[in-house]
Amino acid sequence: MNKKIVVIGGMNVDILATSDQTFQSFDSNPGSHIIDSGGVGFNIAYDLRLLDYDVTFFTVIGQDHFGPFLKDACISHHIKVYSPPSELSSLYLSLFNQDGNMQGAIASMDAMKHLTKAFLKDYETTLLEADVLICDTNVSIEVLTYISHLHHPFKVIELVSQEKAIKMKHLVAGFHVIKGNDAEIHHLFNDDIQRSIKDHHVVIITNQVKYARLITKEKMMTYPIEKAEDIINTSGAGDAFLVGCIDGFINQKEILKQGHLMSLCALKSKNSKMLKECVDAYKN
Repeated sequence: MNKKIVVIGGMNVDILATSDQTFQSFDSNPGSHIIDSGGVGFNIAYDLRLLDYDVTFFTVIGQDHFGPFLKDACISHHIKVYSPPSELSSLYLSLFNQDGNMQGAIASMDAMKHLTKAFLKDYETTLLEADVLICDTNVSIEVLTYISHLHHPFKVIELVSQEKAIKMKHLVAGFHVIKGNDAEIHHLFNDDIQRSIKDHHVVIITNQVKYARLITKEKMMTYPIEKAEDIINTSGAGDAFLVGCIDGFINQKEILKQGHLMSLCALKSKNSKMLKECVDAYKN
């Protein structure tokens, strides 16, 4: 039977714009764009479904003209989705240079305030019955506190950004896997990570094309990462890395290697949706 995974986090309309040439700040750049469903929580849920996990997703989908588009993105990929009422959906606007590297982005995520502890408590049995419980920091401190106090054996937090990682300052003890990039992790734990974390913690750090690192109280493992060729877009690569790591935990494979392989699938995709043939090769 497929493992049950619950994801709690953000979903938004992605507007991804890519410059045709060297990106010029404070100027109009000729280029192209894609409009798609995205968000950290949704990307994680979507990638887990590609690996055939049974996924339930708690997020906020607005009752605006974007709502049916976002809801269909979940239903069409067999993601069970639960959303409280909200007038508006979230939106993420990002700008990329001609090499597929992000130059900047704006995340309009105010709709996430409608995902409350009270809403989630109505589905607490679903949360507790999941084999893995994954949360991102797009949710409120109230929700993060509620999840951190749940008696669940495998809770994962994705830090998303330095600013949002601050929410976790006094809550990390309630999670088992903490994943973020170098800046986010050091912003949360300061310099001595091993001294700061608890015995049950696994900290996963990504550093783009340099390395990935896994840290526990007893050990530190580093996985060197070579720069990928034929990068199309970096959007969603960090989310895919986490999914690969979770797959590694569940199937007792090399955790950082699996994370890297999944992130490569995202880097070779035209948007946040990974190429099916790439993921099929990962599974084999």
